[in-house]
Amino acid sequence: MTGLPQLSAHLLAEHVDVWQSMNAADAPQPPTDIGAPPLRRLCTALPRDHVLRDAARAVTVRRLALVFDTRAPSHCIWQALAGLDSLLSDSRRLSPRFSTLAMNGGLDPADGDVYRLEDRRPARLRAVGRALAELSPEAPAPALRRSDIVLARCGPFGGETGEIVADAAANHPRAGRAALWVLAHGEGTGSALRVRLEAAEIARWAWAPDCLAARGGPDPDLDDGIVDWPWLFERMLAATDGRPAPGEEAIRIEGPWQTLSGEETVREILRLHPALAACAGALGADS
Repeated sequence: MTGLPQLSAHLLAEHVDVWQSMNAADAPQPPTDIGAPPLRRLCTALPRDHVLRDAARAVTVRRLALVFDTRAPSHCIWQALAGLDSLLSDSRRLSPRFSTLAMNGGLDPADGDVYRLEDRRPARLRAVGRALAELSPEAPAPALRRSDIVLARCGPFGGETGEIVADAAANHPRAGRAALWVLAHGEGTGSALRVRLEAAEIARWAWAPDCLAARGGPDPDLDDGIVDWPWLFERMLAATDGRPAPGEEAIRIEGPWQTLSGEETVREILRLHPALAACAGALGADS
């Protein structure tokens, strides 16, 4: 356990106990403050050069975009987006690797609704189990990993534009906010509809077990952000029989917020997604 003997056993056990409690909770969880997530608070007891402390300070900014043409009418785009539980789930198997549940609210997503990812991917559970054992040897490995997102804004789904803004909840591996806006208009080839999905998020690790699990290997399933945007984009293409246009490229940058906030890429993301400004404000106050 490199560096971990320097930690207070009591603080470690307490952090892991809260993680276990959050992961087992049936009730929907509220958003986490990105300025003071549990890992950040835990790491105030760590040496300045400790790997977990560096990870707790780091912020990840992602931006992904997809442009595609579809012959489906615009109402099919909004119907697909309204089915968030389907877009965020692996529905290709009789026993899904991961599934998303609408925890509260009506049939259509709305502000304040909570969606829960129940992740049963073996690689993720094994990695989290190893991390838990490293942090607290008595901690049992989980049978699944639960992660909630809370919709801060959703819709309207109609016309040409729509928006989804989601906060990572207290049981999520990350703290922060994700945002998606959608533009659907009639400028595709022939009679096709052209759709643009523009997604971004600002996040940091919320919990030591998930952070250590992700840093133990290159598996992208261990670090897919607040929302797994590539998967959602893939499901949108399938739902609308879309044909993607070339030229879009995913962006991911990571580092201390004091550095990232001066990047032109980050400033552009904040211009495109004003809903992320709250994260920037909380991180600025934390630094």
